[in-house]
Amino acid sequence: MRTLDYNVAPGRRIDIPRLLIRCAPLVLVSLLCFLTSLGILSGKNQARDAKLAELRRLTARLAEVEETTRGHDREITALKKAWGGKVKFCNRLIELKTYSVIRKLDRLEEVFPEGLRLQSISMKNHRQGGVELKIAAASFPRLVDLYRQLAHYDLNIKSESEENGVYVASLTVEMDDE
Repeated sequence: MRTLDYNVAPGRRIDIPRLLIRCAPLVLVSLLCFLTSLGILSGKNQARDAKLAELRRLTARLAEVEETTRGHDREITALKKAWGGKVKFCNRLIELKTYSVIRKLDRLEEVFPEGLRLQSISMKNHRQGGVELKIAAASFPRLVDLYRQLAHYDLNIKSESEENGVYVASLTVEMDDE
């Protein structure tokens, strides 16, 4: 005799062992993906933690440098207060005493016409000093051209002479150190 088994459930019956065999690889692959992503994220966290540690170290170093700089600034300010008047006085003395010999020589070079020879030169050691020149010229008109060029520098002709066809003049020129 045959027995009839009726399934009154609305759907088919689930075969649990077959379901486990089919779902096990899916669960294993999902678990493997989950663990892999955790490993990747923890690696990124380690790199981030290393960068944060480096940032903290650099921030601490920056604070040390800033404190050292503030100390130096305080020291400089104290020295400026202590030496300020003396430095101003010394700078003023230097300003009053210095002049540019090169600048005077450059101006003389600009006004010297061709055909003149400078035999000697001497300068006074101050800002509004005169320049004493002894000049030899092949012709008198060239010497006169030099006189015209130097006329606005307060020219003073000390002597003029002719020796063997060469005209020699000694003169003083007052030149400001501009």
